[in-house]
Amino acid sequence: MRLFQLLLSHVWLALVQATINSTTINGLSYGRGNGDIRFHFDDAVVNGCSSVIMMGVGTSMSVEQYDKLAREIVQGKPIVFIMADTNPCYWKNAVKYCPAPDPLKNCHEKDYANFTELIAKQLTTMIHVCQGHKKKPRFFIGGHSASGQSALGALGYLKFQPDGFIGLDPAELDLEIFKIPLRVCPFNFANGYQKLPVTLNIGFEREPCLVHPKESAAYAYEESDAASRVFIRIKTPPFTSIVHCSLADQGCPLCPTPLWCIFCPLPWWCPVRPSWDWNEDQANLVRQVVTNAIHILVEGSVPANPADYQDLSVIGLNFHVAVNNDSVSCQSTTRAGT
Repeated sequence: MRLFQLLLSHVWLALVQATINSTTINGLSYGRGNGDIRFHFDDAVVNGCSSVIMMGVGTSMSVEQYDKLAREIVQGKPIVFIMADTNPCYWKNAVKYCPAPDPLKNCHEKDYANFTELIAKQLTTMIHVCQGHKKKPRFFIGGHSASGQSALGALGYLKFQPDGFIGLDPAELDLEIFKIPLRVCPFNFANGYQKLPVTLNIGFEREPCLVHPKESAAYAYEESDAASRVFIRIKTPPFTSIVHCSLADQGCPLCPTPLWCIFCPLPWWCPVRPSWDWNEDQANLVRQVVTNAIHILVEGSVPANPADYQDLSVIGLNFHVAVNNDSVSCQSTTRAGT
């Protein structure tokens, strides 16, 4: 009986996802360089371009490495989800080539702003589901890791105000060599950040890969408008596969789990993640809470209403939720997986 139920669930999922359109466009020129995008939407949804979410990829990542999260977000919803890379890397003769140094490839605020302007202007010509809409879609920006930092800084250069910010663990890129801190890619909270209608930042309790919990999503939450903001901190037990890059399809080669760090002296440069260092079930839980939170943000009240997030829960995953004036360490809003 159990096997039959699993078979039916897989068949249903395949039928549902068959309506999701995923398309990559490479080499879009935006003045300062060439970028890539990969957009997703559900063909079965009427008026499927009511909201557009443009997210930048994490360091060393590509636009094709977030398909699982993107498909969950757009499934059955009038949302177009765009993964963007302002400075893509390419494989050539088994070597990864980046036009700019890899750790810095997503730390350019002006590049993010220029690329966002291009996408917003050409939305209806590049994405057919956005054609013919009488009402202009809501446009959210954000990013994963260093691109989240770039999106924050880009607000100071954009010629329009986005409808909100979504930070998937937006992070400063800090290095420490012989106890000397190097602020490679510091946060730049542009004036536009405080003026946004709503912000959502999602982070983790423990984080490897040059990311500090106090200098990522929690920091971005604290610097946002207390009248309309949401913060989710996902708890990460020791030796878990729930980490900064659980948001990507198979994690990040530059960001392994704590267990892999034991075996690799320089884990952020290890090119291959071993199969035993990835737990798809745990990653699915992370993607589920991110998806649910984004749906509430897009469909819920503006300014953010704490009541909208009271029922946010995912079985098997523990996390804290803070809304508006809540402290990032608020214990009363803990959601416990059961």
